[in-house]
Amino acid sequence: QPLQKFTVGEDNDEMASNFYIGQRLSYDSVPCTVRYIGPVAGTKNVWLGVEWDYPSRGKHDGEHKGVKYFDSKIPS
Repeated sequence: QPLQKFTVGEDNDEMASNFYIGQRLSYDSVPCTVRYIGPVAGTKNVWLGVEWDYPSRGKHDGEHKGVKYFDSKIPS
């Protein structure tokens, strides 16, 4: 999925402040870039939308259940 939920403790505002748009991360040893931070319709908590460096890792279109959250350089 293009959106990955990262939950750190109970304070989602604190968790969100640890990330920023454009930040480079490694998730399961696969590099990615944060493209979205915020709510996702129909869910709780704060989500990170990430664009994977390798198209084989996952979807890259920034969409989740028909809602567009971010644009990506390499849509799949």
